[in-house]
Amino acid sequence: MIRKHEAIRVYLNDVCSRVRSLEAHREIRQELENHLEELVLEREEEGMERDEAVLWAISQMGSPTEVGDGLHSVHRPRMHWGLLVGVLMFVIFGILAMYAVEEEITTGNSVMYAQYVNYKILSVGIGLFLMVFFYFFNYRKIRSYSYGLYTVIIAGMLLTGLTGVSVNGTSHYLRLPFFTLDWFGISPYLLMVAAPGMIMNWKNHKRFWLLTTTAFLIVPMLLFLQFTTLGNLMLYIAGYLLLLLYMTRSWWTIGIHAIAMGLFMLLGMIQRNFSMERITTFLNPDKDPDGSGYIYRVTGESIRSAGWWGQGIKGELTKVVPNIPNENIVVFLIYSFGWVIGIVLLISVVYFVGRLLQANRAVRDPYGRALGTGVVGMLSFQMVFSLFMTLGLVPFVGIPFPFLSYGGSHLMIELATMGLVLGIYRRKDLVGSSGELQTQSP
Repeated sequence: MIRKHEAIRVYLNDVCSRVRSLEAHREIRQELENHLEELVLEREEEGMERDEAVLWAISQMGSPTEVGDGLHSVHRPRMHWGLLVGVLMFVIFGILAMYAVEEEITTGNSVMYAQYVNYKILSVGIGLFLMVFFYFFNYRKIRSYSYGLYTVIIAGMLLTGLTGVSVNGTSHYLRLPFFTLDWFGISPYLLMVAAPGMIMNWKNHKRFWLLTTTAFLIVPMLLFLQFTTLGNLMLYIAGYLLLLLYMTRSWWTIGIHAIAMGLFMLLGMIQRNFSMERITTFLNPDKDPDGSGYIYRVTGESIRSAGWWGQGIKGELTKVVPNIPNENIVVFLIYSFGWVIGIVLLISVVYFVGRLLQANRAVRDPYGRALGTGVVGMLSFQMVFSLFMTLGLVPFVGIPFPFLSYGGSHLMIELATMGLVLGIYRRKDLVGSSGELQTQSP
């Protein structure tokens, strides 16, 4: 083979020595070998000896230094600085928001009993570590572990649902030796990481739709409906439908799955009168303003009374609006610091979601694009829906605002997801664009 020729080997080594990304070396070698082989065979057909043909082919390729430098500029890892700056700004803003909430709660109290800032900083620290880890981690390795990851996720959901800690009447926290983990809260993201590899492995299977429908519609939906909140269920539905649309390119197939998921969700809401009550109250909040419509009334009044520059931190809002650190942090910020903050948040969300979508579109690797579609779609949905939820534009279903809201598990998985997204973008020029994703009809 031509790659075993000493001159070819030396040339390829010299070229690759100029390319710092080790991950790109295999692709570069294969591409250059193909070009060199074509040139050598062309000369040999004209009667030239192998050694002479090899030297001529190398001379046609150009200086290994110039070729290597050029390939390095093409294949070097890329950082999406807009996304990185955006997520860090959200995180910093979230810490400052928790500080303001602590001030609100402890105003007029001699004893500090709120520890939101300390817990937020701890969660941010762990989350940033995970973000850095997944940024440098080669995401393509996840595909081979997709089945094992899926098994761990489903087993964890069953274990948490049956033995987990009950929080607000719902058992969805997994008790571990030193802390509790919101397993159902992170499961939608984990499933979106496992799904692309499994679906792509099944794409030529004759029972493709039976396998995917069972694994990613029936089993997760039953577990989400039985053991967790409506917000986690909606988050999973949004992510899976977006992923399935990318994988199949079939709108009517998505429609069938959306109808099936909608029926599942309706059954769950009927089973849980509280969830159905939230939906009906959203449609008519004035029907019970001091009962089920209370949250819509007080959040609306708080935002309307904020004015352009807010009412300041008076120690009053936390006594009126429930669950401010988690679900209503945006309401608190607007009330305390004004409509200006609300406008800044809206612009920031539009910018951040736009950069997320733009970063995913730039990825050439089919698996990387599929993996990014699921997690990017879910994170975008969570950010937009949680903003609309706190503004009273959609029902309250318990979806925290990414990076801003209080909480450990959701913040860690969100930062880990951002590390994965940045890691996929980092390698967008390291993976060839060959190999189109095949689709099937149901």
